[in-house]
Amino acid sequence: MSDVFGSLGDVGRLSIGAALRFARLRAGLTGADLAKRAGMSQAKVSRLETGKSPADPVDVRTLAQAMGLPADEAEALESLATQTYERMTDWRAEPRGLPQRQDEVGQLERQSSEIRVFNPSVIPGLLQTSSYARAVITTLASMLAPESAGQDAGKNLVTTVSRRMSRQEILASATKRFHFVITESVLGAGVGTPEDMIGQLQQIRYLTGLPNVSLKILPARSFVTVAPMHSFELLDRRAVIIDLFNTSMTAQSRSDIRLYHDLFERFDLAATADVDALLDEYTEYYRRQVAV
Repeated sequence: MSDVFGSLGDVGRLSIGAALRFARLRAGLTGADLAKRAGMSQAKVSRLETGKSPADPVDVRTLAQAMGLPADEAEALESLATQTYERMTDWRAEPRGLPQRQDEVGQLERQSSEIRVFNPSVIPGLLQTSSYARAVITTLASMLAPESAGQDAGKNLVTTVSRRMSRQEILASATKRFHFVITESVLGAGVGTPEDMIGQLQQIRYLTGLPNVSLKILPARSFVTVAPMHSFELLDRRAVIIDLFNTSMTAQSRSDIRLYHDLFERFDLAATADVDALLDEYTEYYRRQVAV
């Protein structure tokens, strides 16, 4: 293989972004030069090199051709891109990392045009009130690290809730579309206080009244072909975030994305868009709890 990576060593030891940048510099091209040759925007080339956008092997092949790389070097770059693209990124949950995780997810959401969320356990983060979010995050943090309670934990909680609320600003973007499917059990699983749940159901009514936001609910007495085992968030057809209790994984492979799109469609077909009656029922239930 030609020494496309020079003194940086073997391709397998580099990130795909670093490898692309080194190859571009070795070819004597600026980012603007390469973007023009490849028929891409300069911003996209920059995102690929810095790792802010996943490097699709098709894009990498286009860039390799635009740089005039020999066949073996182009093949090495494309192989690295394929390995990286199909790898799941595992974020291991721990309290101090919760604010950063909100920022990471928020960035992925801002880069997406259509977002699909399925959640069988809690109200999706993009629809949560601050009180509901505080209760969810407090419970998660205390179970992940019960010894970390204290002043720092309180500051961390405030920061995490604030950043989760900031993620919701994208709901006002008319260029984005949001599709949510939750199970009926989410409405009945009281999080926080009955007053918190009443406020949360009101929030759902308001946000799903936006023209670019839709919500469906999978009724308790539903027949589905696949059990609703865990939550996930589809970001266009670029990535899927899979949430388990103590970890969150981001997958970018086409096979994973196809699988989760199929799962979402199955749940979506079994769910009802007539959500007002269910929201009324559970609002009344929590009002009775307050009156007790």
